[in-house]
Amino acid sequence: MLLSLTAFAQQQDSSQTNVEHLIEEDTPSLSLDSIVEQHVVYDPNTDTYTIEQRIDGRLIAPPVIMTQEEYRRYRDIVDFQEYIRNRERTRLIIEGADPDLLAGPVQSIKNDRLQRILGSIDIRPSGNLELTLGGNVQRFDNPNLPQRAQVQGGPDFDMNINMNVTGKIGDYLQMSLRYNNQTGFSFDNQVNLQYNGKEDNILRQLEIGNTSFETPTQLITGAQSLFGVKAQLQFGRLTMTNVVSQQRSQKQSIVVEDGAQVQNFEIRADQYEADRHFFLSDFFRNNYERALSQMPNILSQATVEELEVWITNRNNATQNVRDVVAFMDMGEISPYSSDIQAIGNNTVPDNGANDLYSRLTVNVD
Repeated sequence: MLLSLTAFAQQQDSSQTNVEHLIEEDTPSLSLDSIVEQHVVYDPNTDTYTIEQRIDGRLIAPPVIMTQEEYRRYRDIVDFQEYIRNRERTRLIIEGADPDLLAGPVQSIKNDRLQRILGSIDIRPSGNLELTLGGNVQRFDNPNLPQRAQVQGGPDFDMNINMNVTGKIGDYLQMSLRYNNQTGFSFDNQVNLQYNGKEDNILRQLEIGNTSFETPTQLITGAQSLFGVKAQLQFGRLTMTNVVSQQRSQKQSIVVEDGAQVQNFEIRADQYEADRHFFLSDFFRNNYERALSQMPNILSQATVEELEVWITNRNNATQNVRDVVAFMDMGEISPYSSDIQAIGNNTVPDNGANDLYSRLTVNVD
């Protein structure tokens, strides 16, 4: 009786080893899944199944013999793995990904201790990662260089990442991540970790990462494209929102009237920078230091009420274009050219300060 029990235990261990070994051998791979042929032969005399694996008709592994119970358990495992693979393949096709990248059975890892502390964990990544590996080799047929220095080379590595991750940890914590290293704007890459408390908690909401600050009134405008920490607290009927962040955006308004863009600029004279801002005439250059000698009072004798700015033809347009000729001495009190004579005792720039304007209007034809 003892011997038969021992033999039965050994048979169970052997059958379990056969099934597990065949499951490992049956796991598909990128290179062998399409060429390995599996043949199953049933022997009615012994009531057993013989499973053989062949490539191009040649046996590549010893045959595995199973009883009906072992074969049934083996088929349950294989069919379940195939069902999971088909579902994942369908999901990849719907999302537009390559279904051929799916290899092997889908596995799920669970940590009961971690789930008891944080609750249910649901993290769903998506996207793609492209790696380009190569090499560059250059040869210089220069007799002045040593033979070893005539051949130079190095690796060429490039990586493109487009990743989206959404997750939920427990009932209160949510996370989202969006990253693309080929985006043209930095604000397209977003990362946000959000905690939502209960209605009776003091800490109602906590956000870390990309956030925004909205106000319920239009008198005080909020801010967008912030990166930092935002906390919303409540004390009875009092609600408090605190933000400590860095603003990564600028607000600008553009007005279009009658098909033309109108935009107001305000440039203070004390914001002058060398080789960046330019004086309109020698009068402003000569009186610049004196006009700003008693700041904040500006001692200026002239006020510019209207100014026309002409933009060059950047798009090589040929229709509705106008040619512009600019004269450096136009309106100058002390002309630079000796051919232009000053007229009168003008103290500020004017078209009648010299004879250039009158000569142009007389010879307009």
